[in-house]
Amino acid sequence: MWIRPRTPFILRAADDEQTVVHRFLLAGDPAADACLGPAMCVPGAWDLRGTFDLLMAETQSTRPYRDERIRGLLLVLFTSLLRRAEWRPTSGLLSSSARYALESYTDRNIHARPTTSDLARVAGLSPDYFTRVFRKTYGMPPREWIVRRRIQRATVLLDNGDRTVAQVAAALGYSDPFLFSRQFKAVMGLPPQSYRAR
Repeated sequence: MWIRPRTPFILRAADDEQTVVHRFLLAGDPAADACLGPAMCVPGAWDLRGTFDLLMAETQSTRPYRDERIRGLLLVLFTSLLRRAEWRPTSGLLSSSARYALESYTDRNIHARPTTSDLARVAGLSPDYFTRVFRKTYGMPPREWIVRRRIQRATVLLDNGDRTVAQVAAALGYSDPFLFSRQFKAVMGLPPQSYRAR
């Protein structure tokens, strides 16, 4: 959810649901932002949680180039949110509850390298149909999505700095550190050693 600054609002959640609110005050161009209205709600944006978690971790960071990393993460986050706000759901997509179940399952089992069949079982769909619906929902095949999710987790582990690159690879289920480095570079644009040293 995005709410224009100085817009009054009340946020309510069911009593049994945990709700976390993070507030950011962002400077923008009022003329360019005028088309957004007072608020924007984007349901089912769970796959953006990794980017948001990286953003939250970066706000606590004292490393060099922190402001540049925050600007980059904000650009990715808001670009994704604004695109989704324009998006209109159509049939043949995974429901938000199915997406949440898939993402939760993958995050809990990221070290075990979940397969497409595992994800199809979680979604309650046949593997063939699941692959088609998944690609339509996320814009990529399940295997690529899992790799990206693993690399996202790797960035958090590398930023914590208490493990070597080989230990991070092993924690994420990579038996071959060279495969980990190759996939990391393909997703992040630089090898894990360079990422950590940045």
